[in-house]
Order: sequence, then structure tokens, then C-alpha cells
Amino acid sequence: MQDRLDREIVLIQKTFEIKFTKYYLERYISYCNQDREYDEELFEGFSEITWDDFNVEMKHFGDKIDSILHGDGLGVGIYNCAIQNVNLILCVMDTDGDNGWLFIFSEDEKLLTAGYTYIDIIEWISSSTIESYLGKQLDGLFLEIDSIGNSAIGDSAVSKTIWSKPLEEAEAIAKYRIQAWEESISSL
Repeated sequence: MQDRLDREIVLIQKTFEIKFTKYYLERYISYCNQDREYDEELFEGFSEITWDDFNVEMKHFGDKIDSILHGDGLGVGIYNCAIQNVNLILCVMDTDGDNGWLFIFSEDEKLLTAGYTYIDIIEWISSSTIESYLGKQLDGLFLEIDSIGNSAIGDSAVSKTIWSKPLEEAEAIAKYRIQAWEESISSL
């Protein structure tokens, strides 16, 4: 049972890595071509739900999250979606900059995985860290993700993202990443 869940989580993570890479590559191509009208949404096609519906029903975040949300120009999007026939709830938090946080829950409200995002890069949090927060409010995990994400991506963030590369190189890197992720998905 745990092996199946672990495979599903890896599949979900790889699917989001592909989604982020494809989305930000298209935005970068649009930017390089000086097409300022790129208006696709990263989570287009997902069903949005309200923060209150999410947090009041699920109680995943406590009172501290309000100061976090309002202190960093943070935007929150909550979505229902299905990835590989697994129903999920996403809690996406992003700043007015390039970084953000991604929490992925099962439809029965269990936190499956979480990560720190910087443009097209997702730094996933270890499953043991996730397990230590199961059944608890996630305010502390939010701050831990921030710390882990900043140290893992940190100063090298700019060099890791496809946006720091010439367009031709960015396209090659994205193609390589996507191919590797798709191969890892097919081997699950």
C-alpha cells in the first residue's frame, strides 16, 4: 500500500514539474518574442475553490498563516484537479516575485507533498518532513518549506531556471527535463 502511495506521489510531483517547465518555457518564448499578451494561466482547466472553503473545512492552517499571507504580498489559489486519475486539492501560494509554495492534498484532505517553487523549479520537501506534519496545522511547514526552498534553490536559483538561459538553450534544457521526467513516469 505504501509503495503504491509513494509511486503516486512521485507521479504527481513529476507531472507538476512537467507542467511548470512547459508553462514557463511558453512564457519565456513569448517574452523573448516580445509578445506581452501571453495570458495562459498555470492552472488553467483546474477548478478553483475559495480559501475559506478550503481552510475552514480542512483546518490545515492556523491563525499564524494570516500574518504570513498578508506580510509578503502573497496570493493564494485553491484548486481541485485530477492527475493520472488521482483527485487532488492544490493550495498554491505565490508572492509578487518569482517564488511560491505548492501544497498538494488528496481528496480526503491528507497532505501528500509540498514544495517551494521558483519560476519553473520545484524543490520538493522530503516525505519524512511531510509525515511529521500529518494531522497538524501547516503554518510551521510553510515556514520550513520557505527555509528549505531558499537554501536548496537560494543563490543558484537564477542559474537553475530556464529563464536565465538564452532561448535556444532554455528550449533544449526544458526538452531534456521533460523527457527525463516522462521516462521516470513511464517506469513507475
